[in-house]
Amino acid sequence: MTTASKILTTAAEIVGGARSQTHGPKERSFQHIANLWNAYLKSAHSEPKDCPIPGMCGWEAQISAVDVAWMMTLLKVVRSVQGTPVEDHYVDAAGYAGIAGEIQLSQAKPETKPPSPRQCSHTGCNLVTPHWHEGDKVYFGHWGLSSGVER
Repeated sequence: MTTASKILTTAAEIVGGARSQTHGPKERSFQHIANLWNAYLKSAHSEPKDCPIPGMCGWEAQISAVDVAWMMTLLKVVRSVQGTPVEDHYVDAAGYAGIAGEIQLSQAKPETKPPSPRQCSHTGCNLVTPHWHEGDKVYFGHWGLSSGVER
């Protein structure tokens, strides 16, 4: 087993195993962390009395559960490049990135697949790359790698 495989396997075992039982559902746990971080940031960075534009000087952003997972990943990145390389940093970073993906993908709307690329049958169309038409746009490429261009 390669080192990368070992790191990813260990992360998968931790994320899907005992940690879930210890800390509860990942999304709920990370949302609670986000709520506490938001409260802290709002309090620590409250709007000063001399703010020239009311409502524009304090903390207004909202951290989400996905943000928490990515920020924890970044914490592990910094630890791995600033200190002595420790396998735990890489395992944790992989685990946090996986949790970010799990939460984000669970919240994502299902994608609708566009029509399969096909050769154009329009008179005068000399495009030879796979493409399709939808209204005034011509789409080139394959599912997931396509882009629309106005005709």
